[in-house]
Formats: sequence, structure tokens, C-alpha cells
Amino acid sequence: MVEDLLIRKREVEAELENEDTRMRERQELSRQLRALNEALGEPPETGDELIDQWEQDLEEGRVPNLED
Repeated sequence: MVEDLLIRKREVEAELENEDTRMRERQELSRQLRALNEALGEPPETGDELIDQWEQDLEEGRVPNLED
């Protein structure tokens, strides 16, 4: 089961990195990635406030402000 979770996590991460992935799909993929990380016992946040804010923005459908 852990192997299946890790494989799916890699697939989701690859889809998120794909520039052709639409914002709505990114939101769902971000939710899936969080659920996979939780199932694998990984912390839900990176600990970096800026990156965590970007991830939250993406999840909520906002384009993160990468200028700051």
C-alpha cells in the first residue's frame, strides 16, 4: 500500500509541475497531494511560510504572488 501511495504521489507531483495543467486541475491535485502526504505521515506544511502560502493560494484557486 505504501508503494502505491508513493507512486501516486510522484504522479500527482509530475502533473502539478506540468505547465499545461489547468488551475482547476491544480486545485484538485493539490488536495490529492496533501491527502497522500497525510496518509504517508508527512507533515502537511513545509515549515516555510512563503511556500505554504503559495500552496494555500493554489489550492484556493488564486495565483500566488511570486514577486514578494
